[in-house]
Amino acid sequence: ECYLNLLLHDKSQLSEYYHSPALLLDTEEVEFLLSYLQGLSSLAFDLSYKSAVLNEWTITPLSLSGLCPAWELLDPLVGLESQRKEPFSFLSQSSGSDEVEAHSAILPVP
Repeated sequence: ECYLNLLLHDKSQLSEYYHSPALLLDTEEVEFLLSYLQGLSSLAFDLSYKSAVLNEWTITPLSLSGLCPAWELLDPLVGLESQRKEPFSFLSQSSGSDEVEAHSAILPVP
């Protein structure tokens, strides 16, 4: 809410980045948005953000988001006899690019 208020403080700056029909430039719509945000501030979220599971990416969400080839999802048994795939260890995106690269750890099965 505070961040949005700071953004809305100077409409001339916003008009450099947004076209006239944008929600942030419509005074009435912004008032609705701020009232919704104020309502959300009364809710308490008790979410665990220190879980190691949150750092793991499986093939399904990566494929659905377009970050992993769909054929890996459709035929998951290809190559599993000789290798065990670990979850993706990290995703990287180079600045100025829309391309996201998924790096995986592949370990041989003993």
